[in-house]
Amino acid sequence: MKKPNIFWVLTDSLRPYYSKDKFSKIPIYDELRKEGVLFENVVASASSTAMSLSSILKGQWAIYLAHHFDSFKKIDSHNYIDVFKKNNYKVSSSICFSGGVNFFGNLFNPYERKNPKKFFPGSAQLTTKQSYENFLKVMKKDFDPSKPNFVFVHFRAGDLEHDKYLRKIFEYLKQNNLFEKSIFVASSDHGFFDPKLHKKRELLHYDGITEESIKAIQFIHFPEQLSSVKNRVVKDQISTIDLFETICDYLSFKHNFKDIDAISFKPLLEKNTSFIRKKFNNRIIRSDTRYLLQLVGKTSIKNNDYKLIYDRKNFEFFDLKKDPLEEKSVFHLASYKTKISRFKKELFLTNKKVEEKTLQSLKEVYSKSVLKDFEGEKILLYDFIHPLILSFLYKKLSFNNEVLIVSKKDLKALKKGSKAKVLFFPVNYFQTGFHEVMSLCSKKKIDFYLFNQVFEEVSPSNFFSLVWEQVKITRKKFFQRPFYFAAFIYRLLNDYKTIRDVSKIYKEKNQKFNTDLLHSK
Repeated sequence: MKKPNIFWVLTDSLRPYYSKDKFSKIPIYDELRKEGVLFENVVASASSTAMSLSSILKGQWAIYLAHHFDSFKKIDSHNYIDVFKKNNYKVSSSICFSGGVNFFGNLFNPYERKNPKKFFPGSAQLTTKQSYENFLKVMKKDFDPSKPNFVFVHFRAGDLEHDKYLRKIFEYLKQNNLFEKSIFVASSDHGFFDPKLHKKRELLHYDGITEESIKAIQFIHFPEQLSSVKNRVVKDQISTIDLFETICDYLSFKHNFKDIDAISFKPLLEKNTSFIRKKFNNRIIRSDTRYLLQLVGKTSIKNNDYKLIYDRKNFEFFDLKKDPLEEKSVFHLASYKTKISRFKKELFLTNKKVEEKTLQSLKEVYSKSVLKDFEGEKILLYDFIHPLILSFLYKKLSFNNEVLIVSKKDLKALKKGSKAKVLFFPVNYFQTGFHEVMSLCSKKKIDFYLFNQVFEEVSPSNFFSLVWEQVKITRKKFFQRPFYFAAFIYRLLNDYKTIRDVSKIYKEKNQKFNTDLLHSK
């Protein structure tokens, strides 16, 4: 059997239901149902595109793939796109934003990578119309009729023309006799927080872990030789990460992935027994808003009926059958104790696995960091840092140095000109004493080093990226307190000047050291 072409159109951030906003389900999905299977209960592993799309490509819960956004540079070779490439598929794509082109470019060979300045002036994203036009160019210039092709098209979030141009792609494939013999997928990567359903408002969609934030929509068409299932709506629970495991199952493609969380939903389509449906609906799926070492993360551990939410401080538990809008937590009710115990166990088991992967990742970034070069020093580790990083750094640095863990109070007691080196890993520009520690060390002429969460030294060039991460987290203050913004800008400029001056001093010290070393030879 000739391998079928695969077409995948990602309609970013669409919910699986109709609503009066730009994140609503679109009519073409209901019309496509006649050509295949429409899934209306698809749970994403994350409520943001980068995390969710990566998890789809890897077949793992998103939380396992990195410990921080800064540490996630690329997807390794254990991914489904490479499986298709090994089976002689030619991969091409159109991706709507520059970050996606940079991050996923090696996998998808995006058309936009040929001239990124033309397609992405400034921080612009492609409109859905532009993505469709680039799809046509891909079909004309990159599509190879002599080979099986994998073509990916990513439509930007919040564009009201998703329906129009998804329909055009469908019509194009029909008119060119490509649809019937191809695997065709249209899906969203996650949903979008719906302010009309909740009293509490989330300002950014990836803050949300409610059902409409993590529920996606998905349609799939298989050619007749693979499956005869048509005109079906599946309301049983699956995950977004199951997509390519299922396609590989239908195509009999093998892989050697380890620790995979995806499962094929082929049995759900081809057999559809009550036992199989129960298995899928009872399956526990994990979703996250952030990686482990980032701030204000939320985790959902759910099946089709119940849901545990953990915000790194507090637990909530919802009976989704009785309370689909998650309005009243039943976490403290004795009647749910057994069920809660099962969901908490899954949370702790997956968290343990995340921590093990994070420690391995920390070892890798530490080996490339200047931290490994500290030797014979008295090092003061500022204590406002994730406990996992603090413990790791203490053990690592103690091999060749005298290391103490200190608070802001301890730093204030240091004498001027102290020979100790202060290592500071700020995770929160506003609450962790970032400004105070910098000012204190600068005034007392104490050497201090700033690092981000992947042990990269904070310099003038990457200072503002660190600040921006914190601005997103504390953004409400800019609207709620009129004078907060002015105070923030004043502090920001002072801190930038301090970092710039310190970096200049470090540079001069290094130049002097190198000169002295040269003369000594």
